[in-house]
Amino acid sequence: MNIITEDSFVVEWSPHQKEINMVRVKDMLEANLLQYKMNTGVAFIPLAFFQTREEAHEFCDRLENGG
Repeated sequence: MNIITEDSFVVEWSPHQKEINMVRVKDMLEANLLQYKMNTGVAFIPLAFFQTREEAHEFCDRLENGG
């Protein structure tokens, strides 16, 4: 069983910027909380969570290569 922690990684998609972003879950949550406090919309949509940066990077590569 995989457990996602704040030190895990998330691959996100920005529909406004039309780009993929990879960050630590902790950073995503901090950004989401700030957007909540500022009453703004969410800039990125989470696509997938990963235990390591390498797994997240491989997923980004697959997305960018159409797979």
